Amino acid sequence: MMEKTIKTKWRFPDMLLFVAAFLAGLIVLSLALAFLISDHQHTVESRRLNVINNLENLRNGLERTIATALLAGHGMATMVEAKPDLKEVEFVAMAKALMGERTGIRNIALAFGTTITYVFPEQGNLMILGKDYKDIPTQRESVLRVIRTGRQEVDGPIKLIQCGTGVVVRVPAFVTGKDGVRRYWALVSVPVELDILLPKAKLRDSDIEIEIAVRNVEGGLIFGREEIFSSQEPVIMNINLPGVTWQINAVPVGGWKQWPRALQASGLLGLALSLLFGIFIYSILKSRQRTKMLNTELEDRVRTRTADLQLANEMLARAKADLESEHRLADIINLLPDATMVIDTQGRVLFWNQAMETMTGVPASEMVGKGDYEYALPFYGRRRPLLIDMVFKPDAFIPGAHPPIEARGDMIWAEADLKKPLLGRHVHLRASASLVRDAHGLVVGAIETIFDITERRELIEHLGRAKDEAERASKAKSLFIASMTHELRTPLNAIISFTEFVATETFGPVGHHQYIEHATYAGQSAHHLLDIVNSILDLSKIEAGVVHLERSLVSLPRTVNSCVSIVREIARTAGVTVKVAVPPAIPNLMADERALRQIIINLLSNSIKFNASGGSILITALEAGDFIEITVADTGAGIPSDSIARVMKPFEQIDNRYTRSSGGTGIGLSIVDGLVKLHGGTLSINSTVGKGTSITVRLPNC
Repeated sequence: MMEKTIKTKWRFPDMLLFVAAFLAGLIVLSLALAFLISDHQHTVESRRLNVINNLENLRNGLERTIATALLAGHGMATMVEAKPDLKEVEFVAMAKALMGERTGIRNIALAFGTTITYVFPEQGNLMILGKDYKDIPTQRESVLRVIRTGRQEVDGPIKLIQCGTGVVVRVPAFVTGKDGVRRYWALVSVPVELDILLPKAKLRDSDIEIEIAVRNVEGGLIFGREEIFSSQEPVIMNINLPGVTWQINAVPVGGWKQWPRALQASGLLGLALSLLFGIFIYSILKSRQRTKMLNTELEDRVRTRTADLQLANEMLARAKADLESEHRLADIINLLPDATMVIDTQGRVLFWNQAMETMTGVPASEMVGKGDYEYALPFYGRRRPLLIDMVFKPDAFIPGAHPPIEARGDMIWAEADLKKPLLGRHVHLRASASLVRDAHGLVVGAIETIFDITERRELIEHLGRAKDEAERASKAKSLFIASMTHELRTPLNAIISFTEFVATETFGPVGHHQYIEHATYAGQSAHHLLDIVNSILDLSKIEAGVVHLERSLVSLPRTVNSCVSIVREIARTAGVTVKVAVPPAIPNLMADERALRQIIINLLSNSIKFNASGGSILITALEAGDFIEITVADTGAGIPSDSIARVMKPFEQIDNRYTRSSGGTGIGLSIVDGLVKLHGGTLSINSTVGKGTSITVRLPNC
């Protein structure tokens, strides 16, 4: 009996099923591996994006903190440039306003030259007062570089004198000298302690899942571990500060996520199986590849959208910071003691401070935002360029319409007299203007400061007039001394000559008729000498206020005729006719009779002295309400109109042929004016050169 060997054979469907099952398992394994790979890549990318976002926020925080210190330094430097002789109390007020609630700033220090002069607050910072930066090795190089270059700088990290470590913002202040050269004047230093700066920038918050280190590009670790800078694929960002560049490096806590070892082995197995059965799973892998490409494209879109949103947020934050800086700048300009305005490149008003409001009477709410030279209306009453326009609009200069302009470095100066009623008074202004540039050096506008120097000009003019007056007084004194010398010498010579004649019996024994003639002349000389002395004494008493009037009712016709009789012989000798026209019925005058007689005699004597032979004098009186007016008019040489005020002053005489020939002390009219004022009256002079002079005394009759 034959045995049949039964062989197990794979039937085609079973084999197909096996292959199908095997391929299905292989496909599942391949899909699982593909999913794990994609997830790992997505996790790594997300984590890196998270690190970048956090690091960007940290950088912005650091920049804002340093910008706050820079703004405070600029504010104080602007104050010093506007007022170079800044007092301590003004410095303290400005520093307090600039610091406000900014806890990131340790203090604000001001050094004139290189010596620290003021500091605010003083508590905890007194030890730096009087220090010379040149004697501080850690700060000397930075200070000298800022003074030399004229640019702001952030120095650090350095050891602070007070204690601790920090960074120091330095801003120089320059002033323009009389020679027009802009020179370094002072240095503003604003230190920020790292223990305050880093928490302020949120570098030490434990809730951030990244490890960070900060260093100066030129050398010097500021924060964190040095090893982070050599770690695997760190995220690096630069912070560009004035005069220095910082670098922030960051990696996730624990490093980047690595591939699991099992996943790596499975990946190698899947790769080998894929190569063996590539023919069977080509279409599936192709489909997976397309899916992956779509996922990658989607991720790219998400990443791009995330970057756009991040950029938008960054722009919004910077716009907000710019707005805050603009508000701080507006506060600083508003605190300036001098009238100040700022315009943009289109000529629109950006700032119009309180001092400008006070000067022009125009509130800032009505001027800010206006253009087309509207800011010229309060000064000139019409639209026209001002000094502020000339710094960046040379074609705006109108020949003949502007005062001379001085250029001092980057600044221009000019003065102007404004007589328009818009400011309410005649003022003299001095203004300075210069360009305003942003942090990149681009012109963004112009600033003009206006100073009211009216009082200073008036003081200069007053001093000039006082100098002229003093020179005239000195000349009058010299003339008076010369005149007095002549007036005193002549009668004294006559008296001395007579005594010598008598003593030597020149004409024979005493009793000769010639002795009588000479005695008469000597007596007249003595009386003349006495009159001169009495006149000087009377003027001294009047100026000293020791003259006391004894008022009584005085008959004016009788007093006038008595005075005329006294001078009639002098008038006859001079060839001058004296006429009287006083109404007999004129009321009696309540006055000091002696003083009244002296007034009339002095006026008549002056008219006779300054009259030519053949001339005439007319004295009149009339009642004018509660006053009596006495007028002495002559036909003499007259007084020029610009000399009338001078002849009223003591020892003043105008230069004409009568003063040169008649002499005199020049105090007669001063005595008359003083006596008239003691009576409560007034004296007026009306004169025409070549025709004569009329002097009217107006006395109250009560």
